Amino acid sequence: MRKPNAAILLECVIALAILLGTSIALLAMASRAVDATERARNTERAADLARSTLSRIELGLMPIERATGPVEAWRDEADGSFDDDVAEPTGWRLETNVEPSPFEGLSLVTVRAVYQPGGENASVLGSFSLTQAIRLQGREAAR
Repeated sequence: MRKPNAAILLECVIALAILLGTSIALLAMASRAVDATERARNTERAADLARSTLSRIELGLMPIERATGPVEAWRDEADGSFDDDVAEPTGWRLETNVEPSPFEGLSLVTVRAVYQPGGENASVLGSFSLTQAIRLQGREAAR
């Protein structure tokens, strides 16, 4: 017994609709996975930036005043080239806060690294805060 041509056409249209719906769902899931991966990568970078900034402050390599504001692009000075160009903005910003600690001789230093590539009014695409008790030298401890 033969199927009418209209029934075969209807089966093809239904199969294409199912295939199209499945493809759209898979693309949406892949897009969400890429976005989640990018957010995780930005959070990891922010954590690394906050940790390294706190370490530099603790070692006395970076004064508190320099630990707030935009983050400069990394320049590898070991390559021997001379780069006199102004670095493009990275989109990363540090916010540092110093508070008294309940422990004598220590201050609570909080560093927040924020990734906001569109400027202050753009949405935050990654951030991380880290607080640590640090023995600050000289006038920084009085803040």
